[in-house]
Amino acid sequence: MEIKYPIIIVIILVLFIGILFVKSKRKNENKKKIANTQFIKNTDMYKSIIKKYKIITYSLFGILFLCVLSSSFLSSRLISVSKRSNEIYDRDIILCLDVSGSMTGLDKEIIDIYKDIVKDMNGERFGIVLFDNSSYAILPLTNDYIYIEEIVNELSTAFAGVTDINNLDFDAFDYIYDGTMEGEGSSVIGDGLATCVLSFPKLDEDRSRAIILATDNQVAGPEIITVPEAGDLAKKYKISIYPLDTYHSNTAKETQELKEIAQKTGGKYFAVNDTSATKGIITEIESKEKSLRETNPITIEKDIPTIPFILVMGTLLVFLIMERVVKL
Repeated sequence: MEIKYPIIIVIILVLFIGILFVKSKRKNENKKKIANTQFIKNTDMYKSIIKKYKIITYSLFGILFLCVLSSSFLSSRLISVSKRSNEIYDRDIILCLDVSGSMTGLDKEIIDIYKDIVKDMNGERFGIVLFDNSSYAILPLTNDYIYIEEIVNELSTAFAGVTDINNLDFDAFDYIYDGTMEGEGSSVIGDGLATCVLSFPKLDEDRSRAIILATDNQVAGPEIITVPEAGDLAKKYKISIYPLDTYHSNTAKETQELKEIAQKTGGKYFAVNDTSATKGIITEIESKEKSLRETNPITIEKDIPTIPFILVMGTLLVFLIMERVVKL
């Protein structure tokens, strides 16, 4: 507990004492002496009245002084001061989603997994990149969790609207696929992954970075960069890749490639039908991709006027009552 402006207390008390001094001096100057009062002063009644007068006078003075003192504390701002520094994880995560035709029935499920990951992690910056034969960032890296949740919910609704080809929601279709169908063929996985790698700003800075890649890795178009080459690019910038494999065949080349880029970048492979995938990804990222730092401490001042205010009002009320009610 501190006083922000202590000089106000000094000024008010000096003025109060000055006023009392001036008033006392004037009172003494205006006194008139009356002769032959010694007999009256020796009576019990007189002594009783004088005693009562002094008690009431000193009480009123004490109450008035407490009122002035409380008001001075109120004016000088009684505050509590605390310092706080926030722990921040310098962790950037790109949610990299294959939206090609072979993924149509699974993307809603993937988005729901992404939603759980965002909900269970805190302090990270998230971004979302969608790709088919071209790629675009529907959500640039941000730690605005309200906005992240809004985009993820919109994607979840949109994917639900394009799952049934007989009841296709064209607005949802445009929302998802505008920007992902600008090239040739489809499922250009290597280019999509490379886009996710290069979506991280300031790659030369030392930050923890991870990509959660959801794909079946079934390439059906001309690639500028292959999946293994995109994995090498991620490794160069120390970006861990966590594949969510929707194909998942231990003997297939597609699955082996995803396992290899996970291993070489320090990430971990997960099959999308693995019920522990969401928890596993969160655990892996939190255990490995940490770069904890503290922000500069900030000073928090909180006004605590309640006690002085109550004292001011209480003493003022008592003073007014005593002044009006008490009779000598």
